[in-house]
Amino acid sequence: MEFFEIVDQAYEAGVAAWPGVSLSRSDFDERVRLMQVELDNLQARGADLYLAIACAAQTPAALALFERTLLAPVPRQLGRVALTTHEEDELRQQLRVKLLVGPTPKILEYKGSGPLGAWVRVCALRMALDFKTAPDVAKRGDNDALDALVGGTGAGETMLDTEHHREAFREALQEALAMLTAREKTLLRLHFLDGMNIDALGTVFQVHRATVARWLVSIRTRVLDDVRQRLSLEIGASSSEAQSLVRLLRSEVQVSIQRILGEDGPS
Repeated sequence: MEFFEIVDQAYEAGVAAWPGVSLSRSDFDERVRLMQVELDNLQARGADLYLAIACAAQTPAALALFERTLLAPVPRQLGRVALTTHEEDELRQQLRVKLLVGPTPKILEYKGSGPLGAWVRVCALRMALDFKTAPDVAKRGDNDALDALVGGTGAGETMLDTEHHREAFREALQEALAMLTAREKTLLRLHFLDGMNIDALGTVFQVHRATVARWLVSIRTRVLDDVRQRLSLEIGASSSEAQSLVRLLRSEVQVSIQRILGEDGPS
């Protein structure tokens, strides 16, 4: 059988298996050639390859199917790796980023040598094992992201430049971070450490960009409120002093967000 005939059959298998997913024949053909998919794999896994290529093209219906049929059940399929609820949430978020985001998402490495679901589970298992073997790395990433959220002013600019207040401030930040959910921590790391804008984050979290913006504002507000309360207790600030500190922190956050993103931060 000729190559183009095998591609035709694989494409038709994908259309039949995923009727709501739109992908042109030419795009499928081009990507299969670029990926150098073996003919045997193309014949055996045409439908899976079709879905993977459509996901890489950011086709909404394909992404929704991937989320529902392959990504959602992953944590329950890992067997020997026991994850907490927060770790399961973190795993799904990181899988979305690794497999679906960027100009050349990792899902394009799938070449049909086995079922797509099994390939996704292998990726998930490796990531889950990393969770268990490198907790300190993740913690450092969390702290760096939170520092980016609230830091950024120069020396001598605020009352927090005194050693006493700065140390109390950092401790309050770490405690505030511990109160965030796994999704919120992931959002901070992707936004402030990896530089992902709200459009890309919307794709990762499967929500509208306006929802991501609201999330970021909500996280910032709660972190600042938490830090204010903790600092008030730590340094013994009066009610008016604590309120002044809140205004000061909000100003620092705004300056930091503008500096990091290069544009106006959320109001």
